[in-house]
Amino acid sequence: MEKRVLLLLSLMFLGVGCSSQQPRFEVVNNSLHINLSGYTQTCQNNYKLQIIEGEDKWRKTENGNLLKGEIYLGNATSSNIWLPCDLVVCEKINGFVEVPLKEYVKTGEKISMIDKHSLVPVYNEVNLKGKLKVNYNYFLDDKCLKPEVFEIGINN
Repeated sequence: MEKRVLLLLSLMFLGVGCSSQQPRFEVVNNSLHINLSGYTQTCQNNYKLQIIEGEDKWRKTENGNLLKGEIYLGNATSSNIWLPCDLVVCEKINGFVEVPLKEYVKTGEKISMIDKHSLVPVYNEVNLKGKLKVNYNYFLDDKCLKPEVFEIGINN
């Protein structure tokens, strides 16, 4: 009995669900592709990633949706401007959604390209490896009023 429970928990963590309605998914080039039927809102942080650290301690990752303004990405010699999106639209999901399995880690500051008297943050993109939890928020209706969450645990 104990072995069957452990096997079921392992399969669930690896993304093998018990329901025939579970969306199909696969990891491609360090991105999780999830086949969903539904709708998504533009300009929204539609997913959350967590990685396990230590014994069963989950840490939320910075997935880049919160980066705004002038930043440097990696060893770039010029800065990037990340502008906030201001038009929220409910759009049909066509086939699959993509969740990059990476996070952005602040590594320092550099002089702004716009204002030479200001410092702006420098971020590095880091691929996430190990046990991950992914939550993807989407909607069942074309008005984006009926929310749904796809949650999965994967080993990357």
